[in-house]
Amino acid sequence: MKKWIWLLPPLLLLLLLPAIASFIPPIKALFIRAVERKLHAKIEIDRIRFSWLGPQKYEKIRFNTPELEGTIEEFDAKTPFWNLSSHRSFSLRGGACQIYNPPSSVENVQATIHGSHIDLSGQTREGSQTGDFLIQGTPTNFNARGEHMPSLLLDRFLNAQGYLSTALGPEFAFQGNGSEKGSISLQLSSRQANMHLSATFSMKNRQAQGVLDLGRFPLQTSSALNSIFSVLKRRGMPSEILAWVAPIEFRLEQNSLHVERFDFLLDSSIHLCLWGKLDLARNRIDAMLGLPGDTLSRAFNLPSLPPNFILNVPIRGPLNSPNLSTGSATAKIATLLALGTTQSIPKVGPFGRILGFVGANIMSESDEAPPPKKPFPWE
Repeated sequence: MKKWIWLLPPLLLLLLLPAIASFIPPIKALFIRAVERKLHAKIEIDRIRFSWLGPQKYEKIRFNTPELEGTIEEFDAKTPFWNLSSHRSFSLRGGACQIYNPPSSVENVQATIHGSHIDLSGQTREGSQTGDFLIQGTPTNFNARGEHMPSLLLDRFLNAQGYLSTALGPEFAFQGNGSEKGSISLQLSSRQANMHLSATFSMKNRQAQGVLDLGRFPLQTSSALNSIFSVLKRRGMPSEILAWVAPIEFRLEQNSLHVERFDFLLDSSIHLCLWGKLDLARNRIDAMLGLPGDTLSRAFNLPSLPPNFILNVPIRGPLNSPNLSTGSATAKIATLLALGTTQSIPKVGPFGRILGFVGANIMSESDEAPPPKKPFPWE
């Protein structure tokens, strides 16, 4: 028996290794630096309690990034000591973060993640506005709801540049659910808007298709919209107008979002349509804005246009600053006006032949546009 006594100290040291590591500053610093590299954030942890089989306990965590800073009172990771980087199962208590721009916060966050099961609750705050949210289930089979949610928080999260908060107003409520069959339904409602998303998806193939119904909502005008208003000779438009959008059918394939033609009405009188593709990997758009015949007839008194005529305006470039080819639209409208004033003149000579050729091309482009999905909501 005595010859095995010499093994007791190293065995005891091995048994207590995680507890000892918890109090050795260099080991603690190495662990925190590894977490910082993984999360791309500055991290401080007051107290760490390692154990061989888990859970690993972390208390008084402080973190900050260029966008936000926050704290977590307790974080328990149900993972063994030899696999510290795996946090598939954990519980979190007393989470909070402050968002710099716009000044807002998420508070009183309580979360339990066990494998794929999620139980998450908390509050949001924007100025004097406080909201409550709850998400339970798995990524493919869940229920979610929230009340009095500050719209600015969602706007910033989706990088909507103020459009979403203008549409919804200061606060909104949401309710959603997903099923294991690969379907999702999400409803956003506020005093001035009611939006609904329904879709089916495949996480394995990274594919989805569905319908987004935005309904009627206030829309802030932008330089792109003002360019279109200028083409249509609409001057002095207000900074905020009413938009009415027909349901949008879409499909997602890998990193490409394909949007079928959808029509919308601006300021109760300007009928437009849009279709195209978004490259989500490169944040680029390749789409077409359509100026329908009824809009052109109303703006330029062109009664001879076919019922489904569309004047195409290409939209290409980065999502945050796409190039809208309004110059070509103005030239095409000038050609249509010229054709309208020269209907009784035979198309002879160079000018007549060029005018007729350009007009034929415009009509040909219109024939290639997707047909409208009628009836429109405003009809």
